[in-house]
Amino acid sequence: MIKFFRKIRQKMLTENKFGKYLTYAFGEIILVVIGILIALSINNWNTQRLNKNEEQSYLKAIKTDLEKDTLLLGYLIKDIDIQLTKLKKIKDELHSDITTIQQSEEFTNSLLTTFPFIPEKTTIDELKSSGKLNLIENRQVKDTLLLYYNYIDTSIFNLNTSLVEYSRNIIAPFLMTNYTLEYNYPGKLITENSKIVNLNTEQKQNQFLNNAVKYRIAVLSILKIRYEELIIKIIGLQKTFDREIKK
Repeated sequence: MIKFFRKIRQKMLTENKFGKYLTYAFGEIILVVIGILIALSINNWNTQRLNKNEEQSYLKAIKTDLEKDTLLLGYLIKDIDIQLTKLKKIKDELHSDITTIQQSEEFTNSLLTTFPFIPEKTTIDELKSSGKLNLIENRQVKDTLLLYYNYIDTSIFNLNTSLVEYSRNIIAPFLMTNYTLEYNYPGKLITENSKIVNLNTEQKQNQFLNNAVKYRIAVLSILKIRYEELIIKIIGLQKTFDREIKK
């Protein structure tokens, strides 16, 4: 560029054609500026194209994660239905035939089994850790997705934690204290009532079991509803993702 202006200056001095060469110089500068702007535009377009391709790839991966979540939730809901049926049967028979119930496999399994939902978060965790969450251009899609995972991390997690802690810290110690546990492979954990000291103790045990069964029915019923709500949320997210992927 310096050589170019020196050349112009030399010609102006020798040929005294200031206006002509000044116009030529400005023309050259404008061409250079236009070239730079075109190069920047091409580079920006290419960056946007790459970002869009990466966004589409992530959206498809998240959609696959959500499909896995749907399958897992479906299995959990079926298992909860089975346990609710057993618990309601136990509740109805608890007063009339408690000895038989206590010695059944269903008794302990229904009181101790939990149904935690652990979502597939590989893609969303990668987006967060890599700082690429903003690749999802549609703000509504991004916010809805984050709300979905936040709902799982708070409401669903707390409900499952309550169920696990009640089973581990209250029901399990009660069974260990008041019953003789027998385990037969594969998975049959049965109980035999320990020697009752007096009628009052037996009444307290029966009351505890009755309350425990009712509690389990209540919590599992709520958990089932929450899992069904999650499936509805996933269906909505998948429809939104389908629209974004087709763009």
